Amino acid sequence: MTQWERLRTLPGFECCMCDHRLSTRELDEFYGRVDEQLYSEVYCASCMGEHLELCHECLGKYTVGGSLCSKCEGGAYGMVG
Repeated sequence: MTQWERLRTLPGFECCMCDHRLSTRELDEFYGRVDEQLYSEVYCASCMGEHLELCHECLGKYTVGGSLCSKCEGGAYGMVG
């Protein structure tokens, strides 16, 4: 049965700004570099750097408008996430 199994990949995702079609690798990199609040909007690497800002606290995750990422926001307000 293994000979008939196919690798299933996610359906094509396109950058929400320039319509560049992202590969699975690019999509994984995107999710690793952005805060959870951006998971519904996918950006290519060039548009991400152009239209998003890094978290002002940790400079580790891209966020909307340079706000705090979820981890830093949770720490700032004493919330457990």
